[in-house]
Amino acid sequence: MAMAPYFPDTAALEKSKTGEEFIYGGSIGINRILGNLREWSMSSDKIHWSAIFISIYTLFDNNFSETKSKDDTLRDIQTDTRLLCDYLEAYAYMGKKPPRPPVIVFYIPYYDALIPTLRRELSPKQKLKNERFEKIRQLFPTQPQLMGVSPHSERWLLPLDKTSLPHRQLYRWTRSYHSATQVGYYDPNRPHAILTHAALDLHLCRFLTKVTLLERYTGKVKTQGEFGTKFEKENVIPFYSSTHRVFGDDLHVQPLITGKPRTELIKKATDEKWIKFPEESVLTKLSQATGMRVADLASIKF
Repeated sequence: MAMAPYFPDTAALEKSKTGEEFIYGGSIGINRILGNLREWSMSSDKIHWSAIFISIYTLFDNNFSETKSKDDTLRDIQTDTRLLCDYLEAYAYMGKKPPRPPVIVFYIPYYDALIPTLRRELSPKQKLKNERFEKIRQLFPTQPQLMGVSPHSERWLLPLDKTSLPHRQLYRWTRSYHSATQVGYYDPNRPHAILTHAALDLHLCRFLTKVTLLERYTGKVKTQGEFGTKFEKENVIPFYSSTHRVFGDDLHVQPLITGKPRTELIKKATDEKWIKFPEESVLTKLSQATGMRVADLASIKF
């Protein structure tokens, strides 16, 4: 790997079994993201994010173990947050500097605002995870907290509430933050990034410009046009509220169709190239497949 000044030194780090990756000391879920930030920092066309939203729930999930204590889990989450801050700051500093350093927002989500009829039935393991996360949540502040400021970033901890879904609260926070900051870090017209494993959070792209996903484990940066991989890995389903309702996700939203009808609908989406269609065109096709009225499907807005 080429030298990347301002990043933590890799001289003492172990490498993966294949010898292709450094092991940076955090969870496996963020390891490739950290390595890729080093690589991307030296690119002439790297993304200058204005704000980066990181789910504490995802960091918890990355570090979850049924045998791990609450204190140990919290310690591991804190390790991930520190590493992400260090690497994102170094990334922002490398090369041509952006107009403003990024705002790094660690948010603690609730999903209670999801309509009960849309909720996926939880597996015993997921129930246990949620119970453990509630105990972890109690160890964090209950009000927004400025974690730190440097020449290369501003870092916030943002506990959310149960009144609405997380992406809507994140959007409202950016508006209030931008209006309250005279000389601030945040520029709403520049790209945004989010690190989350919850498909619901990706609907932030309906409110903010150029939202990209920092995908855990793979380390890939996915654009809005690739968010449909949350429904089907081949990326043939466009990411809309209506498609989310019909296809569901593996964490929160119960699908309307499963089994053979789902397989047939995915084939139809592939053959007809739905990924290129606006939602208005897709709604009719979803209505025919599910028997739901177009108006009812269109009324679903996560």
